[in-house]
Amino acid sequence: MNARTLRVGNYIRAGGFISEVVAISKDEISFVHVRNHTNDILTIPANEIESISLNKNVLIECCGFGTDKRIAAKDMYLQYTPEKDHYIILENAKREALIHFWDIKALHQLQNLYFALAGIEMVIALDCLVSVIK
Repeated sequence: MNARTLRVGNYIRAGGFISEVVAISKDEISFVHVRNHTNDILTIPANEIESISLNKNVLIECCGFGTDKRIAAKDMYLQYTPEKDHYIILENAKREALIHFWDIKALHQLQNLYFALAGIEMVIALDCLVSVIK
């Protein structure tokens, strides 16, 4: 996995477990520091980290998307469309499409997009992720 696509707070899979990125090595390529399921901080080579794929269960059960595949982000909405090349549509308050973001397949990509648009972290239920991702 390319560590340059990560930021602190992203959820990824490291050592077979869901983990949270807590730091990235200075060169942003070699190592990622993560907090694992037992709250330990580990240093993992970037090439051993895996992204968490988005699916209906992750979106609705863990990330707060409604059954209509939308989530509020300030005064906007994000709508996820996995059946159409995994893109996110940014909608205004009237739910009119404004911008399309293509190829959002992983949870960390969605987290980064949400943060960039809303200016706050996306609320994700970690316990849910652990139970849904096996």
